[in-house]
Parts: sequence; structure tokens; C-alpha cells
Amino acid sequence: MASAAKPQSKVDEVYSLVKERILDKTYGPGYRIVVSDLVRENGYSPIPWREALRRLEAEGWVNIIPNAGARVATFDINEHHQQIQLIARLDALATVLAAPHITAADIKKLRGFDDEMHTILQTMDLDNPTPENSKDFNRLNRGFHEAIYKRCDDPHLVELLDNELDRLNLINLNRRFIYFRPGRQKSSIDEHEHLIELFEKKAPKEEIEEYEKQHKLHALPPDKR
Repeated sequence: MASAAKPQSKVDEVYSLVKERILDKTYGPGYRIVVSDLVRENGYSPIPWREALRRLEAEGWVNIIPNAGARVATFDINEHHQQIQLIARLDALATVLAAPHITAADIKKLRGFDDEMHTILQTMDLDNPTPENSKDFNRLNRGFHEAIYKRCDDPHLVELLDNELDRLNLINLNRRFIYFRPGRQKSSIDEHEHLIELFEKKAPKEEIEEYEKQHKLHALPPDKR
């Protein structure tokens, strides 16, 4: 008989609550998070809240200020670039580790994501590619890559990538301008197809890793790659 799932600890529960509020922008950049307010509004003692905030600080979501609580992190253009560079390296590693485990069913699923992305391009405002009007496209793009990297045999790497992609999404939502290369959405789908072909022909792992890294780095201006 399968064992029951391990219940979440109090720290896990309050960590998830605060992180969700950061991601949905209930707590926006610079928002002051006060432990006594969290206790009064949500319950639990101060201890799990403090531990959760320390965990969020270690992951880069908040900055803890002595005697003043914590503030939600803010991000600038350099952090945006650095985040993409980090994700490019992590995702390339996860992709090459996943490659031996990609099945025909996975390939069909990946092409399904690309088909949906092509459909969205028909109605998408390509002259104004803000995070808001490209939300569905970005969701499918992330789904495409998640379907790959979650096939790797490294749960820690998967968790790390999930967290860093969440942070990148938050940075994008909080920025007024994001570098965009005209035609990037279409070329991104074309690059997806080439990556799929690399899986199908069982290309050398070095080729797969480098291709995926460059695919991610194409989101940056040329001088930042």
C-alpha cells in the first residue's frame, strides 16, 4: 500500500501563503511584511512566519530589515538580464539530462504546445508584446520547457528551475519595459522544433545543451548574451 503524503509543516504552509501573495502582487515590490500583522490576520505563532521569511529571503523574494520586518524585493534591468542568464544555464543542464528520457509521447506533447502557440500568434498584438497581452503565449512556452526539464532525474534541479522561472515572471510583471526582438515569438517556436529534432535523432549531449542555452539567451539584447 502506498504511504500517505507527508503533511505540510506550519513553515511550509505560511511560506506558500506569502510566496503566493508576492506572485499575485498582493504584496507588490517594496511592500513591508510585518510578522505581527501576519500573526493577527492568519494565525500561527510568530516562529513559523519568521522561518518562512528567512527562507524567502534566501531565495531572493524578500529582504529582511532588522527591527522593521521584511520588504518584497524589487528588481532592475541588470537583475532581469542576470536572471535570464542563470535560467539559460540551469535549463540547458536540465534539458540535456532529460534528453535520454524523452519519449514519443513527450514529443507529441511538445508539438502540441507549439501548435497552440502558433494559433495564439494569429491574434496576438505583435507590435505591443507586453507581459499582459502575451500571457497565454508565455504560459504555453513555459509549459513546453517544463515538459522537458521535468523529465530529468534531478528533483532539486527541477525545484530550482521552477523557483527561478517564478522569479523571472515576477520581474517581467513588475517592469515597464522588456527587451523584445521583432519576430521573436515565431523564431522561438522554430527553435522549439529544432530542439525536438535533436531529441528525435539523439544528438550529442553537448549539442543539445548548447542549443538550449542559446535558445534561452535569445531573450536578451545581443550585448548581454
